[in-house]
Amino acid sequence: YFLMIRRPPRSTRKESSAASDVYKRQDEEAAEGNDQVTVVGVSKYHSTERSARKYARRQASNEICAYMGTIVKNKFEEILLSSGLESEILDETNAANDTTKQLCTNMVRRLKSKKWHMEQKIINGKVGIQYYVLAAVPMSEIDKAFKKAAGKNIKNQQKQAENAASEKAKKQAEQAIELFKKAKKEGLYN
Repeated sequence: YFLMIRRPPRSTRKESSAASDVYKRQDEEAAEGNDQVTVVGVSKYHSTERSARKYARRQASNEICAYMGTIVKNKFEEILLSSGLESEILDETNAANDTTKQLCTNMVRRLKSKKWHMEQKIINGKVGIQYYVLAAVPMSEIDKAFKKAAGKNIKNQQKQAENAASEKAKKQAEQAIELFKKAKKEGLYN
């Protein structure tokens, strides 16, 4: 059997509001609203608050990266369908993966912890600490970083087109340039 001890999160005064915000969202994926994307990170049980908080924060970072991977892939597929670019020539999956990696690096630093909730549980006579974090990134920051990543990818593809060993490789790079130009112009949320 185990004993559950609850304590209000450090960054909020009302246990009920913070706990309900975090608990309501713990099973959800990233959510868009109020011009920001919110995610929940949940730690496993740890022996220290510090390690539990770090783990929850890392999980929130993983959630925002997963969200960006999905939304970037969808955006590139939308551009391909609407623009008539040849999907058999252009590998939109690689384009999306490269852009997502660049975005994740930038967005993890911009992810702000909004609310924390801690729970303690006695497991085999020892106290286990679990943290939940509700974290958010402004959508405008994501869009700005997306456009910046698209700009970098345009330059990379221009170099690849110049150094292409075959006509097919050159055409692939040129198609990728068009994809990234449209992505940069439209942004992620248009």
